[in-house]
Amino acid sequence: MKNFERMLKKILNNSFNRNVIVLFTGTTIAQAIPIAISPIVTRLYTPSEFGIFALFFSITNLLAVLATARYELAIVLPHSEEEADSIERLCFTIAFGFSIALLFVVFFFKTTIAELLGRPEIANWLYAVPFSVFFTGVIQSLTYRLNRNKGFKEMTYLKLTQTSVTGGASIAFGISRLMGGLIVSLILGQIASIVLQHLKKKIIFSRWSDLRTVAKKYRNFAIGTPAALLNTAATSLPLFLISKIAEKKEVGFYGLVERSISAPISLVSYSVSQVLLEEIATRHRQGLPIKDKILHLTKMLFLIGVLPFGALCIFSSKIFEVVFGAQWIQAGHYASILSVAFFARFIVSPLSSVFVSTNKLQRLVLWQIIYFCSTLAISTYSYFYSGIDEFLILLLTNDLLMYSFHFYLILRLSKKDSTH
Repeated sequence: MKNFERMLKKILNNSFNRNVIVLFTGTTIAQAIPIAISPIVTRLYTPSEFGIFALFFSITNLLAVLATARYELAIVLPHSEEEADSIERLCFTIAFGFSIALLFVVFFFKTTIAELLGRPEIANWLYAVPFSVFFTGVIQSLTYRLNRNKGFKEMTYLKLTQTSVTGGASIAFGISRLMGGLIVSLILGQIASIVLQHLKKKIIFSRWSDLRTVAKKYRNFAIGTPAALLNTAATSLPLFLISKIAEKKEVGFYGLVERSISAPISLVSYSVSQVLLEEIATRHRQGLPIKDKILHLTKMLFLIGVLPFGALCIFSSKIFEVVFGAQWIQAGHYASILSVAFFARFIVSPLSSVFVSTNKLQRLVLWQIIYFCSTLAISTYSYFYSGIDEFLILLLTNDLLMYSFHFYLILRLSKKDSTH
């Protein structure tokens, strides 16, 4: 007992471990909400409705990469708070302008876009995309600002508010059979989290005179935006392809797999990467080594994930049937195929913040371009020559190869940085 107490005290005395625990605990609670209500939500909405939502979410997630031109990543870097303020305000400005432009695009081309996606019924819901993209940009910027100030508790409150409102609204709208309830719930959750942080006052009353200076100084982040867009597009391509070649319910099956399995991945990735971002940035500025920190986290993530992802690989069909209902058994089959790929993402994704912390984005850009090209090649081949199962197996193979390469790049960067 005393040994355990000493070990616990040692862990908590380490600021990095303490911050990870704070953020991990808060994010766990936040992520537990959508996980806990999933068995209810999947019985209130049909696979076809999930398919429309999954398509909407993928579009929003893809465009959100452009919302702030990736300048939010630079918020943790400046020495002065004034410069960090300027970057944050720049992010808000870009997000607002980009969302207005999107609104015009939707107004004139919504039917064409819906037909290209193979889902005409999503056309009117595209009007909600610009609003969700703007809110996402604001939340991303706020998160990195809180990270800079070590406001990890505030970050968990933001996430908890968003998931609580989204979850509660999705149940209420599902019971009342409101059309598009999942989409409306998502946007309401975003609004609630922003209101909680009183961002409206900041946006209205802040000065904007120095935006051009910080935009030029940190333009490398904006230059890397196209590559980041390609990376997000690579993760969205499978859903877009399935939308073209399969029924709406198949899109819903794949969407549920992404949504349910991504929960533990995003939980750990968000908690570890946000704290690691600040930790590595500080070490890099002070010329301290980072390789040991990377290797330690890799071992920790492997040990955390090996059992749950192993169980998912073997028992996913039964798990999905029991948890989500009999109509979702096929989604469990998809999850079984992709479980190893998700495990690879679970281990490697949180470590990607090393590229940002050390301001070495070129390697990350290289990986993002290659990952997009390989996924596009697989999607193109599958569109003409293979079914969904074969397509998912190809995706699994591609992810294992690409995330192994990603990890190799991280190790090379950490080893090189440690010699300085």
